[in-house]
Amino acid sequence: QQLAGFEASLSSFLADCSKRTACPFHNDGNAEGAYDELLRQLDERPIPTRGDRPDANHGVAIQATITALYSASLWPQLAQALADAQDGDGAGLIDLFDSYFQRSPDGTWGDELEAFQTIVCMDSADRKSVEEEDAQAPEYQAVAPRLAPGDAGDYFCTFFPQSTDPRVEITGQDAGPTLVIGTTGDPATPLSSTEVMAESLEEGVLLVVDADEHTGYSASECAKDVVHRYLIDLKVPDEGTEC
Repeated sequence: QQLAGFEASLSSFLADCSKRTACPFHNDGNAEGAYDELLRQLDERPIPTRGDRPDANHGVAIQATITALYSASLWPQLAQALADAQDGDGAGLIDLFDSYFQRSPDGTWGDELEAFQTIVCMDSADRKSVEEEDAQAPEYQAVAPRLAPGDAGDYFCTFFPQSTDPRVEITGQDAGPTLVIGTTGDPATPLSSTEVMAESLEEGVLLVVDADEHTGYSASECAKDVVHRYLIDLKVPDEGTEC
């Protein structure tokens, strides 16, 4: 679902760029074709970036793209980075790449992604073998032809030890109404998953925010207002509320 969500967000970004002549990656209304051609070229001939950072290749461009798809506010930065890459300058791509992996100006790296993977895998009882992940590769490629054209399996938790903690079913029993927020264009945590979470809670109340953002609170003043009323005034929105 997540991979399909990012692919859908990329399609939205490219369509938006094709429509607007002011988009740096407009390419005469064919941003989609230009993107495909650029990534093909980067796969064959990586381009220089900045300082001692590595050249921007196909993998760097894919990760830079994914980084910017977390929020529509980053779309202009991605468009400029792609346009610069067409001119042989990969600095914008490596900047987006580095920001995802929390690289600081002094060359040090954050560890949030490592912590996230460890926590998720130890919270999960699911472990797929290498063979099972390999078998899913065609499915990944089918749902995300631009972002996963040559992907193998995910292997996210494959090499982690089996979790020994018992699974806990969370239903929100006796918690009262619980506000759950999802955005229509969230690539990382798709709305469909948010709907499942709301339904799993005894008194889950779903707020749908129409935005191309990862998480919904900051996506609109409407969403902020609903959250503030819920947390401060203890006012629960009506079922079916949208922003």
